[in-house]
Amino acid sequence: MRKTLILLLLAATHQVQAQDLKRNDPRRKAILEAVHDTPKYSFLLDSKFVVKRIWASPQWSYLCALLKDKDGNYQKRDDHFELYKIILSKQAHGWEPIADSWELALSSSNVNCNLLDKNISDAVLKQGAQEIGWGE
Repeated sequence: MRKTLILLLLAATHQVQAQDLKRNDPRRKAILEAVHDTPKYSFLLDSKFVVKRIWASPQWSYLCALLKDKDGNYQKRDDHFELYKIILSKQAHGWEPIADSWELALSSSNVNCNLLDKNISDAVLKQGAQEIGWGE
């Protein structure tokens, strides 16, 4: 009886909820690796993400990040910071990027990680994946 109760408590505490991921969360590493391993993002191999927001639910994840080059300098375009927003879906083999966009930010500390001018949720990510698709 006691063993069953402990197992039920453990199962309840390990249910995955949609949330912003902390630096030590293994899902965070898996999401970042999935983006780096996607051929479309081969230009990122010498770059490092400066994560502004990384969010995951059991089915969807979202990465909002600036980039630094191998010398530690932020990647910029016309003196603005390049902000990448990538939507991933959970597949049998792991996370898979399915949509992305990028925009310019005025500073590295004040970026807008909302998507479609909404707070991040499963519904917003699903809508974003359909509306945004693969950015150019």
